[in-house]
Amino acid sequence: MYILRNCLVIITFLLVFVGCSNSNSDVEAESSSTGEVESDELEMSDIEELEDEMGITEGDDAEIPAKLPSDIYLTDDMEIELTVENELMSQLHYKTDKSLDELSELYSDYLNGSSDISEVEENVIDYPEYNSYVVMYTAMFDGDTFEIVLTEDENVGEYRTVGITRYDDEVLDEMIEEMQEQMEED
Repeated sequence: MYILRNCLVIITFLLVFVGCSNSNSDVEAESSSTGEVESDELEMSDIEELEDEMGITEGDDAEIPAKLPSDIYLTDDMEIELTVENELMSQLHYKTDKSLDELSELYSDYLNGSSDISEVEENVIDYPEYNSYVVMYTAMFDGDTFEIVLTEDENVGEYRTVGITRYDDEVLDEMIEEMQEQMEED
C-alpha cells in the first residue's frame, strides 16, 4: 500500500508538471481517412479550461496556496512558475538563483527543525544522462504527505526549481482504494 501510494503521488506530480510545461506545444493528429498528419495548435480556451479544472494558476496571477505550511521557507528571489490547488493537492512551483547546496541545507534545516513536520526522508537522484540532479524530501505535515523537490538542470543552468506539495491523504487514500477496486474488477 505504501509503495502504491508513493507511486500515485509521484505520477500525479509528474502529470501536473508535464501537463503545464507542455501547455503551449503543438498537437499533431493523424487523419483516419487520408492518413495525412495535421498540425493544430491547442486553443487557448481549451488550455485555460483544463488549467481551471485542475486548479492551476501560472505566472503573475499565482499565489502561494493557503494549505501549505504558513512558515514554509521561500527564497527572496522566488519567481513563481505555477501553483496547483485542488482536492488532491496544494502545490507551489518556483524558480530561484540559489544553489542546490544552499537550497538543500535551508529546506533540510526547515523540515528537521519544525515541530509540525515529522518522518522526514531525503532522496537524492542523479540523472547524468539528462544533466540533472534532484533532491526530494518527503515528510508528514498535519496528517498529510508533504514533499519538497529541488531540481538542478544543467540544460537550463541559470536557475534551480523548487516544488513544494501538500497532498490531502484522505483524498489520496480514496483514489488508491478506487484504483484497487477497479483492478480487482478487471
